[in-house]
Amino acid sequence: MQGQAFWKDGVWHVVMRRPLVSEEQENEATLVPGRIQTVSFAVWNGENKERNGQKAVAPWFQLHIDPVAGL
Repeated sequence: MQGQAFWKDGVWHVVMRRPLVSEEQENEATLVPGRIQTVSFAVWNGENKERNGQKAVAPWFQLHIDPVAGL
């Protein structure tokens, strides 16, 4: 997985990238273009004294992966 993040106007913006089909299918979700999937994220914040398994968990979000042209 590749990722990039930046802080702007008091908000973090994060982009994560990985192949739709993973080589580790047992440990990663199958991402299907055109399907809406429910996702959530766990965020570790060291400034908030979070460590080890302590972290904030986001609510559920709806992820829509745009259909790939030609498939």
